[in-house]
Amino acid sequence: MGRGNENESVARDECPPGRYGPSCSESCSVSCDGLLKECNHIDGTCTHGCSAGYENPKCDKICSTGRYGIRCSEYCSWNCKSNACHHIDGTCTHGCSDGYQGDKCDI
Repeated sequence: MGRGNENESVARDECPPGRYGPSCSESCSVSCDGLLKECNHIDGTCTHGCSAGYENPKCDKICSTGRYGIRCSEYCSWNCKSNACHHIDGTCTHGCSDGYQGDKCDI
């Protein structure tokens, strides 16, 4: 068995939840979804996906501008100035376009 396989076996068998990599030296992203913030023992990919507002396999990137929510699947209101909203809950971060009000500029 090659050395890489031994390291992989050690990581799989011995890493506690929330850790990954050789000698379990890396921490899973705090943005991994789930109570224990679990991730793949080798590459750190979040096991249960990302918490709202985050994307990428390791959940280490906030949603792109104009998007928010779980899997960044929601769009900011067109009435948000600069189409900018909070990456988790969609509240408009730069205020509303003229004639609109409310947290999401939907009133």
